[in-house]
Amino acid sequence: MKDNPDFKVILQGGYNFFVRYKGEEIVDTDFSFEAFAKARGKESESGLCRKFLISHKIDESRIMTEENSAYSKENVLFLKLLLKRSTFKSLKEVRIMTLAYHMVRILPLYQEELDYEVLPELVEKHLPKKEVEQYYAVPKGGKKWDVEKILNAPFEELILKN
Repeated sequence: MKDNPDFKVILQGGYNFFVRYKGEEIVDTDFSFEAFAKARGKESESGLCRKFLISHKIDESRIMTEENSAYSKENVLFLKLLLKRSTFKSLKEVRIMTLAYHMVRILPLYQEELDYEVLPELVEKHLPKKEVEQYYAVPKGGKKWDVEKILNAPFEELILKN
């Protein structure tokens, strides 16, 4: 975003605390009214990312947050609704940025549902290698990930191998 001042971002991620997480632990999802009401007392995932970008000198007028989705399929459906607005009529492509282990699962959802070219952008390629290695030292999604491949191989290779 610092390199391209025209680039805008829609951050997705709702109020998952008390709905999907209890502290750091992912638990059975609770979609009750009470869980969602309680969750609003915490920061949304996209709200936290927004604060991070603003703290790194990204103008807040370039950042939109979608905070109502609670899981990946809802992310896609909410984005699909947003992109129907006239604001986005000149949009040519959508880039999805997330972690590699998550991207393998969600990219096909976005590609299937959106009427745009959908491209993957891996978070790991924007982080120090040491942090990526630390993160993937613990298996993600039930498997061990090859950090070198994540950082250096085309994304298509990750999809085929995982």
